[in-house]
Amino acid sequence: MSEVSPNGDTGVAASPEAFDGKLPEILKSVVVLDLTVDRDGKVVKATVRRSNGYKDLEATALESVRRAGRLPAPSAAVHRGAPTITYLETWLFRADGRFQIRSLAEPQPVAAASALQ
Repeated sequence: MSEVSPNGDTGVAASPEAFDGKLPEILKSVVVLDLTVDRDGKVVKATVRRSNGYKDLEATALESVRRAGRLPAPSAAVHRGAPTITYLETWLFRADGRFQIRSLAEPQPVAAASALQ
């Protein structure tokens, strides 16, 4: 069964460790998971692809996928008849251990070119 947050989100975004709103300027950790899902959206494999070594945050990312249960099923145009698809997703952790999923995070402001010089 998928989780549902108070604002109606389901899946990984509904995890109690997830947060909405602006990302902090400096993140504590970035965890990239390699996810394989079947045609129905069932996660058949989830592994850490990249991390900066915070094992507890890696476990939080993996656990959020497990608790989410079934993810949205990929469309036929995405799976093209294959039994599974594999993709990468990124968890962005702030200092308190809460996260946002990169593909769901709000767009962040881009620094003006003059500010970088």
